Amino acid sequence: MGDEEAAMVCEEEEDEVIAACALCPNEDCGSLVIAYRAAGIASAEPWNFVCSRCGTDFSMPEEELVCQSLALATLLGKSSHIAYA
Repeated sequence: MGDEEAAMVCEEEEDEVIAACALCPNEDCGSLVIAYRAAGIASAEPWNFVCSRCGTDFSMPEEELVCQSLALATLLGKSSHIAYA
């Protein structure tokens, strides 16, 4: 791998993003809401969501999420993603 390719791979890993889903807590809504953040953020921090249907702004701890993606680069040293529920 050349220096240019190595730099591109390193840059891609730094910009890696994971996603999470939660249900909107607004009783009149209940939509599935998706949020994205950098893969390096500590999992102890709650996820922040804004419902695109009703505009409700809310936070959700990791253990209450509907699902969350994992950065496989963290687990396997590759630039792929997998979702778990």
